[in-house]
Amino acid sequence: MNLTIKLAVFCIFYTTCGILAQDRTVSDSIRVRTTSAAIKIDYLQPIAYGNNFVAKGYDLSSGTSIGLTYENLLSHLNLHMDVAVYRGKVVKPEVVGFFETTNFTRFSAGIGYGFTVNRKLKILSTLNFGYIKLKHTLLLRNPTRLNEKGRDDGVFLSLELDTTYSVFSWLDVKAGLTNFTDFLQIKVNGQRDSFFSTIHTLAPAIGIRIVFE
Repeated sequence: MNLTIKLAVFCIFYTTCGILAQDRTVSDSIRVRTTSAAIKIDYLQPIAYGNNFVAKGYDLSSGTSIGLTYENLLSHLNLHMDVAVYRGKVVKPEVVGFFETTNFTRFSAGIGYGFTVNRKLKILSTLNFGYIKLKHTLLLRNPTRLNEKGRDDGVFLSLELDTTYSVFSWLDVKAGLTNFTDFLQIKVNGQRDSFFSTIHTLAPAIGIRIVFE
């Protein structure tokens, strides 16, 4: 009798555990993902335009942008931080000054809104705010200071439009265009001059996003 009771209790316990495990499996299978995070890596080609010293005096080379993004899939809001670097070679020192090259570094944060076209295709528009640093290598060096460099900096606003396509659940490919407006702290003869203080740059880019659920 005791053995029968023990077997009955064991069967009830085993059956209950099986039901709970099955319910948990079903619950996990129907769970809807509401947020995602991703690392994005872009190859970009900046193109300065307008009447400013970067557009008139530099040949800008391609660069790289690396960032982190967080997306709320229910509200379609997107938050991100980026670092972008590229270089410019001075082609008209009489316009720019006696620099040989300039390294451009951008740090930015932004908020965007995503539009879902279909299950794999999305369009994202983003407003960014950031800090830009220009590090110059002087063309005419003082022989006693061979590594002398100059620096300028400022802030910028940018508008970005990206299209992403999901290749796998963890990988997106993307293409986009960003328009930067820079406000630099450069003064000429003690006065601010828009030719040196306000820069406009377009940056088409292609890249990937590595998604973490």
